[in-house]
Amino acid sequence: MTTTRIFLFDLDQHGGATARPSPLPMNHTLYDLSDELAQLIEQIQECGGEMMTPEIEAAFDRLLEDGGEVAQKVDRYAGLIQEMKARAEIRSAESKRLARRATIDQNTANALESRLEQFFLRHNFKKIETPRFQVRVQRNGGLAPLEILVPVTDLPEDVIRLRPEPNKDLIRQRIVAGEEVDYAVLHERGYSVRIT
Repeated sequence: MTTTRIFLFDLDQHGGATARPSPLPMNHTLYDLSDELAQLIEQIQECGGEMMTPEIEAAFDRLLEDGGEVAQKVDRYAGLIQEMKARAEIRSAESKRLARRATIDQNTANALESRLEQFFLRHNFKKIETPRFQVRVQRNGGLAPLEILVPVTDLPEDVIRLRPEPNKDLIRQRIVAGEEVDYAVLHERGYSVRIT
C-alpha cells in the first residue's frame, strides 16, 4: 500500500519557506472530480485558456479544498495538467508544421506572381481578362522602396533611431549591493508547481 505524505510551507518574515507535515485528514469521503473538472476546463478554454473570471477560480479552489481524499484529488489535478501540457506540445508541433507549409505555399505564390509580372512587363500588357480573373500590372502605391547600403554603424547618428530601455542587470546589481534606488524594486521569487 502506497503512503502519501503531504507537506505544507511555513513562510518566515524574510520570505523563507520551511516544509512541515500537513495536519489535513486523509480519510474524507471520496468523490469524483471528473465531471466538474471537465466543465471547468471547457469554461477555461472558452476564455482562451485563462482563469479570467472569479467564479472559475473559486470553483477550482473549491474542488481542491472541499471534502475528499486530498492526494487523489491532487493526483487527478496533476494528471490533467500533464495532459494539457502534452496536448499543447502536440498542437504546437502541428502548428509549426502547418506554418512551414503555409510559408512554402506563400513563397510559391510569390514566385509565380513574380514570373507573371515579368511576362506582362516583357510584352507591355496592362490587363488581361480570363474567364475567372482580371489580371493587371500596376505600380505600387505608397513610398518608394528604400535600401540601406551600409551597416547601421556606418550611418550618420542623426538618422539612427535609438530606443531607450532600462539596463535591468545593472539595476539589479545595484539593489543587491545595497545601493538605494527610487526607480526600481526587487521582488521575492515566486513559487511554481513541479510535477514529476
